[in-house]
Amino acid sequence: MTFEDHLQELHRLFAEAPVTRFVGQELRVCRDGTAEVALPFREELLQGLGVVHGGFVTFVADTAGWFAVASLGHARLATAQLGLNFTAPVRSEELLATARVLSAGKRLAVCELRVTTRSGTLVGAGQATYAILVRGRSEPPPGAGEFESAQADTADRAEEILGETGFGEPKSG
Repeated sequence: MTFEDHLQELHRLFAEAPVTRFVGQELRVCRDGTAEVALPFREELLQGLGVVHGGFVTFVADTAGWFAVASLGHARLATAQLGLNFTAPVRSEELLATARVLSAGKRLAVCELRVTTRSGTLVGAGQATYAILVRGRSEPPPGAGEFESAQADTADRAEEILGETGFGEPKSG
């Protein structure tokens, strides 16, 4: 499996996830340590005061962060920490979450998260840390689809991408 195959597999994994079908989210970008996820507005996302519940804002941010890290070649991740500051309420607009990997090591990756409305209003900003459970592509839990076995090129590609952007761990010399 090539790195491009891995990215296509991530798009398939996203599309086939039950939660994707449930909320109708869309993976728009997933490449080179960045991801963009859209969550269309639905009335069911509103809480009692008529604004989108903060849990959905956090949900779309976390999804973008997970796929940003996964785009570097990591297949098995878990959110270890997430902090999101809410900056404005959302009443009836699509949400757009963007994530960018700031640093990725052997066990942890840190992402910058931003959530805006379709019109560009910032509604959430924060940071998340993801635990890297397995480097490279590996078998997912039963029922999640088929991944091929891990290949060393994914870790090399992640280091190459982060090196190009100036982020990541410094190399010892």
